[in-house]
Amino acid sequence: MTPPSSTGAPGDGVGSVGDYVDDGEIGRGSQGEVRRVVDTPLQRRLAMKLLDPAQARDERSRKMFIEEAQITAQLDHPNIPPVHRLDVRPDGTLYFTMKLLPGTTLEDVLARGIQDGDRRELFRVLQIFVTVCNAVAFAHARGVVHRDLKPDNIMVAERGQVYVMDWGIARVVGQTGQAGQAPKPRVRVPTGAFSEPGVISGTPSYMAPEQASGSLAGADPRSDIFSLGAILYHVIVGRAPYGGDSVVDVLIRASQCQFEPPRQAASRYVPDALCSVVARAMQRDPADRYQTVDALREDVEAFMQGPVPLPVRTFPAGTVIVRQGDAADCAYIILRGRARVYKTVAGRQIPIGELGPGTPFGEAGIFGTEPRVASVEAIEPLVASVVTRAALEQELDQGSMLAPLVRQLAANFHAVDADLAAHRLDVSTAQITRAALLYVARHGTDAGGELRAVAWSTLREHLCRKFGCDPREATFCVGSLPEATLDVPRDVLRIAMNYYGF
Repeated sequence: MTPPSSTGAPGDGVGSVGDYVDDGEIGRGSQGEVRRVVDTPLQRRLAMKLLDPAQARDERSRKMFIEEAQITAQLDHPNIPPVHRLDVRPDGTLYFTMKLLPGTTLEDVLARGIQDGDRRELFRVLQIFVTVCNAVAFAHARGVVHRDLKPDNIMVAERGQVYVMDWGIARVVGQTGQAGQAPKPRVRVPTGAFSEPGVISGTPSYMAPEQASGSLAGADPRSDIFSLGAILYHVIVGRAPYGGDSVVDVLIRASQCQFEPPRQAASRYVPDALCSVVARAMQRDPADRYQTVDALREDVEAFMQGPVPLPVRTFPAGTVIVRQGDAADCAYIILRGRARVYKTVAGRQIPIGELGPGTPFGEAGIFGTEPRVASVEAIEPLVASVVTRAALEQELDQGSMLAPLVRQLAANFHAVDADLAAHRLDVSTAQITRAALLYVARHGTDAGGELRAVAWSTLREHLCRKFGCDPREATFCVGSLPEATLDVPRDVLRIAMNYYGF
């Protein structure tokens, strides 16, 4: 790796590192620290994780740090934080940058407690859990076992997005997946810094027995399934399954799979269905557990759907299920597959995000007369439960868990929709104008003084192809640049590049 330039004091973790300007510490752990930085060319805030210099002297620690970045970067999933860059500072400190996730952890959410009978809060937490299952199932399909799943490693961002964090002790093993599905590309790491037999890695309070015993060979995707069951145990009971006066006490209980059954441990009502899920996920013998995360998730989803049967529809990939501007007569809850959400502004599609299993959409409109505010398109074959207005009214009368879900999501969606659309439009405009400046700097000809000129039709075609925008939008964005003269009849764009530091 080629070291970037640095203006910070060597080794202090503070200051500029190449294009990154330090903006304060986020957290610190045994392996190093995480800092908030600003990526100056793109003016975006990121998180930078730095390996502690003392750890860096150990070759295995260095390899594990690199592997964490490489594994996370290859797990391209909406609920796993993207890694942007892995590099080394001039003083030798390894670092990687990733998406900054302001918000809170599931640990903090659970610390506030779920009151007896509070179906709304329980449903919200179960939706977080289902989202975590989706991310873990994706990692397993790529051959990766997390090995440290716990509420503190699950981030719930400000807008409700869920991320599975801290892949620092993840291990690349064999791939898993549904029968008949094409295998996913396997994650590859060249350093080979896996844990050694007998070395216990993870968090004992949520650890599978084979992990607590130090069995490296026994740690496979079913170990993560055990930890997911332990997280669900915490959700319904209010605490982790294992406790003790010392780490050794907790490890002994974990290795022997000695935990109090949830119904006995809980001081509040615990649904039988969720107790059954926990019992199966946390079996001592891996062969007796759920064999895939998908199977575990499906049982949780079955509980979440409630007693009223809902019709199910299947949509081929590419189907626009909900179209912006149409009247709303029903909502959907995704059972299988994924969809993308987008808004159409000024004739251009602005991406909003992606939805996966367990996620509802279209729910805002069926509470009132407002038209659909966004479009939803299946990006792979999708199966969804259909919630009609009549079914919703029946659910409201019965006081089931669907009512608070729809109320909450409808209020949240309307509150953030306009702001989100405007933000994404601003980001798109900034990307187009920056690309135009770079193109002129590289391909423009001297037009006298500090001016450089390009053929406008060529640049416009380049921008439309790169960003999928129409010619009018490209013309508007570039024509609004200061120190730019756009002569469309003569097909010439001239820009004073010194104004932009070129």
